Amino acid sequence: MIRVIEPRTAIAETSAHTPAWRSNVSLGVLAGVTAGAAVAFMLPAARWLPLLVIFALAAGIDWRTRRIPNWLTAGGGAFALLTAGGALGASLLGAAVALGAGVVFVVLARGAFGMGDVKLLAVAGAATGAAALPGVLLVMSIAGGVLALWAMATGRGPGPRTIAYGPAIAVGAAAAIWLER
Repeated sequence: MIRVIEPRTAIAETSAHTPAWRSNVSLGVLAGVTAGAAVAFMLPAARWLPLLVIFALAAGIDWRTRRIPNWLTAGGGAFALLTAGGALGASLLGAAVALGAGVVFVVLARGAFGMGDVKLLAVAGAATGAAALPGVLLVMSIAGGVLALWAMATGRGPGPRTIAYGPAIAVGAAAAIWLER
């Protein structure tokens, strides 16, 4: 059964008793763990490519729908932590600090920064580690400012008073991941 919530978004329910978010998040984590295990054991040096794909997907979905799906952040977080290798402690610390910073942004931004953004920022922290997090936040802020200026100048943002911040988070994370290579 498919229940349409918004014109562009459909949520498929697996049964009448299983909420869609539970099965989608579980599948996202399963995909992240499976891909993470494969990359960690076979191609640890290629960890950056799936991470860039995760952030690109999150940016595109957020720009289009103003939502970042839980299955994507759960799977991305699982992948980032599983492929951290010897830097698992730094990845966990990066995720925790980024999560804390995201909660502060939610409080200060008053509706302009959502919980999907917080979870994506935590994935960025897990992917880059605590040491790279200041650079992620700096590039993210610059990219967010550029997006806001573009939206004001053209009047073509995804929303009337706010912008989708997933693309800015993705740019910050991608820059840190690229520099880490």
